[in-house]
Amino acid sequence: MVREGRRGSIIKGTSARWWENDVEKYTCISADKLTFHVLSLYDVRLSHPLSSQGPSSRRWEGTTMYYSSRRLVIVLAVALTVALCLNLACVAAEDAGGGSGAGGGSDATDTPSVSQLLKEGTAALTTGRMGEAIAKFDAAIAVDPGNYLSYYRRATAYLSSGRTASALADLDKLLTLNPRFAQAHLQKAKTFAKDGDLDAAKKSTKEYLKLKKGDEEATTLSNSIDAALSNLKSLKSAHESLEKNVKKGNDASSDSSVAARADDCLRYASQVLEVSPSLLEARRLRADCYLAKGDVENAVGDWTRIAHLAPSTDLYLRLSSLSYFIFGDRDSQYRDAGLSHLKTCLGSDPDNRRCAKAHRRIKNFNKALQKAQNFQEGGSWRAVIGSLKGPKVGQPSIYQQIEGAIKDDVEARVLPSGLKEPLKQSALLHELNEMHCQAHLELDELKKAMPYCEKASERDPDNLHGLVAKAEEHLAAERYEEAVRDLSRAFEQSGKTNRSIHARLQKAQQRLKISKTKDYYKVLGVSRDADEQTIKKAYRKMAREHHPDKGGKPEKMAEINEAFGVLNDAELKARFDQGDDPNDPMGGHQGGYGNPFSQGAAGGHPFAQFFQQGGPGGDGSQFFFQQGGGGGGGGRRMHFQWG
Repeated sequence: MVREGRRGSIIKGTSARWWENDVEKYTCISADKLTFHVLSLYDVRLSHPLSSQGPSSRRWEGTTMYYSSRRLVIVLAVALTVALCLNLACVAAEDAGGGSGAGGGSDATDTPSVSQLLKEGTAALTTGRMGEAIAKFDAAIAVDPGNYLSYYRRATAYLSSGRTASALADLDKLLTLNPRFAQAHLQKAKTFAKDGDLDAAKKSTKEYLKLKKGDEEATTLSNSIDAALSNLKSLKSAHESLEKNVKKGNDASSDSSVAARADDCLRYASQVLEVSPSLLEARRLRADCYLAKGDVENAVGDWTRIAHLAPSTDLYLRLSSLSYFIFGDRDSQYRDAGLSHLKTCLGSDPDNRRCAKAHRRIKNFNKALQKAQNFQEGGSWRAVIGSLKGPKVGQPSIYQQIEGAIKDDVEARVLPSGLKEPLKQSALLHELNEMHCQAHLELDELKKAMPYCEKASERDPDNLHGLVAKAEEHLAAERYEEAVRDLSRAFEQSGKTNRSIHARLQKAQQRLKISKTKDYYKVLGVSRDADEQTIKKAYRKMAREHHPDKGGKPEKMAEINEAFGVLNDAELKARFDQGDDPNDPMGGHQGGYGNPFSQGAAGGHPFAQFFQQGGPGGDGSQFFFQQGGGGGGGGRRMHFQWG
């Protein structure tokens, strides 16, 4: 205790208690830090609230003056002395306690207690900070290796981190320290059951029930383990029977007995995996059963889990090929997974040649596909076709390269042998069929489009571009009702937003309307894409055949002339092609299209010379039309004159 002077002590009363409480915080610290703390207490003492209350204020004022003049030097000296003493004590304690595992060293601040470490580790565990939790439990075990609770807490953290082997080792160590810690037996049973070691799980459950007889949770677990063991035997039997049938060529899709065995196999496998989700044998067998039923997508799910539990190059390659070539729709997670499986393979083995080769192959395909997709989005249809032809002239197209890659993977058994018709199932080839189909249709290249469009429709009967291609075929064959039907479906499929399909639908509807009235092309026997010369040639031929002088009917000859009058006039032909019959008085133009023959031969009928003196008939006859007057309904009259 510092000597008390006539004006009071330096450390006294409340300020002394502050000192005694705070000095513990500065054990084993530098002298300058302790000096700073003592000076801060000195400042607090000067600003103590009692210094301004009542009669004592004069005493505090005197003390203040006293500190400021004479005792400041003493305070500093005391601070330095105490700091040196404490540091010497710390050094001695560290030397004496160095290397002690269970608690050597007397400083509680430098080495936290086991209870404090467990408390901090548990807090980290409950908030998901597994690394920090394990570090705290490691420290607790280092302080006191005989504390079995530290092992239990660390085992819990290991299990949460997926480190099963480390967790089981801690539980075994715990039970050597405290064999009657029942919860450790139950935790071991649960862990063994999850990993598929059902016999070990059953043994640990029995040990737990010896200590906790009749425990409901353990009894339920024991029953589920027994059921899993029984179902595992049934699974193996069902799988063996199914495999024999598949090898004989029997198919679950056509053979009900095979389908029933596959269903049994799936049911038993799923029941086992409910208890033991990490049992590799059950997952492999279930994947085979899915494949036998044609459910490749669910088989991929099981193979993916197996690859996580027991990685292998063969499995990575299979998953990559299935994900990218078979299930990889545009912008789907499957297509991304095709690359990610190979990246995982190369991450664990950078020198793996098989995975590296497959990775390069997919990256090259992705580059070509992205280029074609960019052109497609920009409506550059010729560029789409060009980009899919391949990088060099004379080499296989992108489509052919992908076909070849799938065939190679089938031959190398990278793709499972149970995968039926992989080329038809390929989502990637389907996308390429759609791209080729659409590009050729937009370029009005129906013949080139049809092979791709038919494949797209075979996989998906409601495929948008496949429906458009079918409709165009119907239009070419003058099956207008079928064309309207398919284009209506396509327009619905597009969400009624595709302008190109809407224009095609309107065109088909116009053709259908025309077909129900008159078809001038059919009258002349020409196709709708016939040019001017073809139309004139057909007219001459029809006129000779149906000339009344040659036994033809006047009505037929009038029909031929009417058709030629429309198709030989560019404006009238365009109107007719748009669904407006120029000769229909109910149409938008009364009085017909203005018959060019109304002026008689002098009016300039383009083929009047065929029906005048010396014409093709050779008998000097004349044949011409006369348009009735505008006032009275006389209509057209046919005049025949023989010389």
